[in-house]
Amino acid sequence: MAKRSQFRFQPRPIVVRSSSPRPIIKVSTPRIVGRRVKHAVSRFAGAAARAAYDEKHRVVACVAAGFVGYAKREGWNIPHVSVLGVPATWGLGLWAIQKAGFLRNKTLAHATTGLLAVAAYEFGAGESALSLSK
Repeated sequence: MAKRSQFRFQPRPIVVRSSSPRPIIKVSTPRIVGRRVKHAVSRFAGAAARAAYDEKHRVVACVAAGFVGYAKREGWNIPHVSVLGVPATWGLGLWAIQKAGFLRNKTLAHATTGLLAVAAYEFGAGESALSLSK
C-alpha cells in the first residue's frame, strides 16, 4: 500500500533564466487551491447548463417575447393583422399551424407561448386595438 504524503503543499521548482547561471529557487505554492477553484467553476458551469436545459421552454418563450420587443423598438415592419397586433398575429398563426398538424416542433410551441403571453400583456395593458379599456 502506498504511503500518503504528510504535506499538502509541495514545493515546485521555478526556473529563472538569465545570462549568468543562477541556482534554481524553490518556492512553496499551494496546488490544492487551484484544484478547488477549478472544481467549483466546473460544478457551477454544469449546474447552469442543467438548469438551462431543464428550463429551455421558458428560455425560448422569453427569447421570442424579447425578439418582438426588439423589433418593435427598432421599428421593423413585420407583417401582421392590424387589429390583433404583431405578437397575437404570429402567436395565433403558429398555434393554428401546430393544431392543424403541419408542424410538430416543441421549441416552436414554446415560442408560440411566449408570443401569446406578450399579446395577452398588450391586451391587458390596453396597447392593442381589441383592448376593453379603450
